[in-house]
Amino acid sequence: MSMSNVEAVLFDWRGTLVLDAPETWWIERALKRVGQRRTSDEIERLADAIAEAKHHPDFVVGQEREDCDPVFHRELLARAGLDHELAHALYELDFAAENHPFYPDVPGALRKLKQAGVSIAVVSNIHFDFRPEFARSGLTDCVDQFVLSFERGIQNPDLRMFQLAVDGLGVEPANALMVGDWAATDSAATGLGIPTLILPRLRRLEPRRLDVVIGAANIGT
Repeated sequence: MSMSNVEAVLFDWRGTLVLDAPETWWIERALKRVGQRRTSDEIERLADAIAEAKHHPDFVVGQEREDCDPVFHRELLARAGLDHELAHALYELDFAAENHPFYPDVPGALRKLKQAGVSIAVVSNIHFDFRPEFARSGLTDCVDQFVLSFERGIQNPDLRMFQLAVDGLGVEPANALMVGDWAATDSAATGLGIPTLILPRLRRLEPRRLDVVIGAANIGT
């Protein structure tokens, strides 16, 4: 895959640029924070309860706006049966930058794209501002625009998310490339005419294979 006229790359955030750890990973850290001990089986059951809660009718409807409303996430954890202390700790963990490490090849890939004159936007369904995490990693100057659902009141797969990104970067959809890991939302960019690359999901802190993106943008390695 190679595109000769890529002027901009739109990146998803969680699971594409930063680690999307399994639910058990988060639960283990929340338990440690509140000083609770659970067996591996109990942790798995808690993870299953959270997954099951997401299919409750009240939340299936709400998922269309879940990342426009932070309250949604607190209510979901309560529905899953987590006690208040553990639910609060689990919710608060998501605001800590150390829990969102960048995949190891991300910084180099972002800098390579910028050096080649390619504009970059981060387009994400998210309920908080993660710009400080880019600043902490010295990557703020690599990103020209952030389109975050909680700020816009809309979320993927709403095509307006992608339209805001390309408009903000001043590029035509056909000259942009969307990169994500979740086909149900990220691939919606194709509806706007944006070529889209869906990477396999990666739940470990390993190279994200963004060399594929560099190659697609027709930038020499």
